[in-house]
Amino acid sequence: MQEGKFSTEDVRGGERDWRSSLRRYEPGGRKGAGRDRVMALKVLQKNWQFQVVYRQGKKIICKHAIVFYHRCHLEGENPRFGFVASKRVGSAVKRNRAKRILKEAFRQISKELEHQNFWIVAVAKASIGDATYQETLMDLRERLAAGGLLKDEA
Repeated sequence: MQEGKFSTEDVRGGERDWRSSLRRYEPGGRKGAGRDRVMALKVLQKNWQFQVVYRQGKKIICKHAIVFYHRCHLEGENPRFGFVASKRVGSAVKRNRAKRILKEAFRQISKELEHQNFWIVAVAKASIGDATYQETLMDLRERLAAGGLLKDEA
C-alpha cells in the first residue's frame, strides 16, 4: 500500500457489511430505541380539514388556548389533532414551545376523550408563553370536561 492512502479496512477498523451501519436508523436498531416510545398523535394535515373543524365544529375557550372540535362521522376513526400558534404568540421559538405544550397536553388527554372520532384544532393564545405545562394541562382538562368531551370519572 502506498503511503498517504488508506483502505476502507484501515478507516473502518475491519471488513464490515454496509447494512450494519444502517441498523442504528431502524426502529429498535439501537439499544433501547423504540421501547418507551410515546404514543404518536394523528394530525390534521390539509387546509380543508382545518376549515371543516373551524366552520362545522364547536369551540371551547380556555385560558391559554381555543379548542375547536368536530365529531367526524367515520366509524373507527381515531382522534386527529391540529395545533396552531399565530405570530401573536411571539417569536418562532415561543410558537414552537406553545405547540409542543399543546401536543403533550392533548397526548395525555386523548386517552380520556368520550368519543374517539373527533377532529380537534387547538389554537394557542398569547398567554401560553408565560404558562407552565401543568397549568395548561389542568386548564384544558377542566374546560374539556365541562364541555362534555371527556369521559366522566365517576
